[in-house]
Amino acid sequence: MQSNGYPGRVARVALIALFGCLGLTPAPAQDAGRPNIVFFLVDDLGWQDISVPMWVDTKSGVETRTAFNDRFKTPALEDLAKRGVRFSQAYSCAVCSPTRTSILSGQNAARHRVTQWTLRLGKDPSGKTDRLMSPTDWRINGWQPDMPSLPAILKKHGYFTIHAGKAHWGARGTDGANPINLGFDVNIAGHHAGAPSSYLGTKGFGAFRENQEIWTVPGLEKWHGKDVHLTDLTTELALKAVDRALDADKPFFLYLAHYAVHTPLEPHEPMAQTYRDAGLDEKEARYASMVEGFDNSMASVMAHLEARGAAENTIVLFTSDNGGLTVHARGISPLGTRQNTHNLPLRAGKGSAYEGGTRVPMVVGWAKRNDEHGIQQRLRVTSGIVRHEPIIIEDSFATVLRWAGAKAPEPQTVEDEIDGRDWTELLGPQPNQAISFQGLYAKRPLLFHYPHVWGPNSPGWGYEPHSAMRLGDWKVIYFYQPQRWELYHLADDIGEQHDLATEQPERLHKMATRMVAELVEKGAQWPTHRESGLPEPPVYVHAQVDGPLNDRTPVVLIHGWSEDSFNMSRQFEHFAKTRRVLSLDLPGHGKSVAPTGVEGNAAHTMTAYADTVAACMTRHGIDEAVLVGHNNGSVIVRELVRHHIDRVAGAITLGGAFRPTYNADQIELFCESLSSEGRESFLAQM
Repeated sequence: MQSNGYPGRVARVALIALFGCLGLTPAPAQDAGRPNIVFFLVDDLGWQDISVPMWVDTKSGVETRTAFNDRFKTPALEDLAKRGVRFSQAYSCAVCSPTRTSILSGQNAARHRVTQWTLRLGKDPSGKTDRLMSPTDWRINGWQPDMPSLPAILKKHGYFTIHAGKAHWGARGTDGANPINLGFDVNIAGHHAGAPSSYLGTKGFGAFRENQEIWTVPGLEKWHGKDVHLTDLTTELALKAVDRALDADKPFFLYLAHYAVHTPLEPHEPMAQTYRDAGLDEKEARYASMVEGFDNSMASVMAHLEARGAAENTIVLFTSDNGGLTVHARGISPLGTRQNTHNLPLRAGKGSAYEGGTRVPMVVGWAKRNDEHGIQQRLRVTSGIVRHEPIIIEDSFATVLRWAGAKAPEPQTVEDEIDGRDWTELLGPQPNQAISFQGLYAKRPLLFHYPHVWGPNSPGWGYEPHSAMRLGDWKVIYFYQPQRWELYHLADDIGEQHDLATEQPERLHKMATRMVAELVEKGAQWPTHRESGLPEPPVYVHAQVDGPLNDRTPVVLIHGWSEDSFNMSRQFEHFAKTRRVLSLDLPGHGKSVAPTGVEGNAAHTMTAYADTVAACMTRHGIDEAVLVGHNNGSVIVRELVRHHIDRVAGAITLGGAFRPTYNADQIELFCESLSSEGRESFLAQM
């Protein structure tokens, strides 16, 4: 088999006739109520790295075709989009293994805890920041057979399940490294590694290189030394597996997850030469040829299904596992720019907290459209439309199960909960679906949790430990190393150039509080402080300040998290009449440390909060103050006394962890604002 794939539309059309010449016969009639499903996943493909425009204005519906869309050639994907649905705001995780685990499990990365890419048994591939390293309890060896799995569920419901291409679920030496153990009937080329040492058969797909065993694609020894490209070979073998299902009259689930377009960037000939001739530099010519190569793969799949008479009964979902690579390895973009610009207008790329790291192309459609076909009447897909509802990769789990008429096992614990939502209704009006929840898409949060350092670093571009949440058109990001919050309105600022955190503190307060609550509910793990070895949750302070700056000692009120927390609004109003008062709400700091059960964790986290409170005092012109803390806020008061004693005029706590000491004037000052019952309770502590 030659390495040229099937370049050009003429070759694509000829391919259909070729299948007939090879004796491929139509498949036996399948159960019309059970579609075949092709999950076509590309690795590291950017939102703009296709000839199908994804940038569509959510209000006007105006489509923006960019120089990126003109550079890349994906006619098979264009055809799928014409007979199907584009999703302009689809998301994956920032890197590969978390996304792939979300597909298998239906869970957000914060819950399934495979929050970083995996490779070696027990070895963390993450980098470190000046203060932080990875969580100590993330699933370092990846997803394993004793955990829920989409293909295993489909297999139990009668599907023939095929894995072809990149797996990257379990670390080397674990059962999860082999897709067969995760519910696939067939595994083609999948193992522990997330990239091939080489895409070329002439190089043995890496086997001919020294010290590359861990990266060598398995099971392809027969083609070592031959002039064949990995994308073409994977497709050919996947279609042979499809034939097994069709011949057995079984519905199939084909998970065709190409290694392309992950590095190494190697030419997919003869397409690469076409791009060189067009003036692209070598890196970009190789990259563009790899893009066209996976599109040729899609064309081959469609042609084969048509030849076998199965195209009308097969639905295809196309997407990418994370944003496009841009921080390294790439050449000159169509805009004449270089690093961190290959996903414009989106900011940054793979591994980043910004949109370029997580927003991905997604297209869904039938392999061949026929509105009269029974299964297409029951699973309706509107032709040529664009949906703007934000959806996230774990949603594909529930959606694919809906298509297959299957259900996931009932969760037994919080760790088993499914986060993904079935979005079949977005494809078009579905029969027998009386209740629509389309309006809820703007109200549900999409959560991103990457408490690691991916690898390459580029300051200012978001390649560092982070959590983020999109809610409607708003997006909040927390960077753990600098303890910095950012806030963006994506409908007006798709490139995330205008941080509104300072301009809209109330919005930030709501978004930060919600994000922390979502992370806590899912049992998220936090980056670890390198010296203490303790987790470091997000640090957030919501400040409200009032009252005159005068010779009276200011008061700082520090709220706790618990629902029965002491209500300080009355005290705020009281003090603001006579002196400067700063009220600080610290959402998340109590519950965020509770799941660990580590006593020292709270103290360490509260120290970080104490530093933040001290900085907040400075911003509001308060050098020294009486500190009043309740519940967990009292722990922060203690840390301020320990580490910022020069800022403390007095310390008062309710329900706190230590006996406060302060002078009589300060006691009276505080007691004046208490109810009689509160006064008695407070004085009893003395």
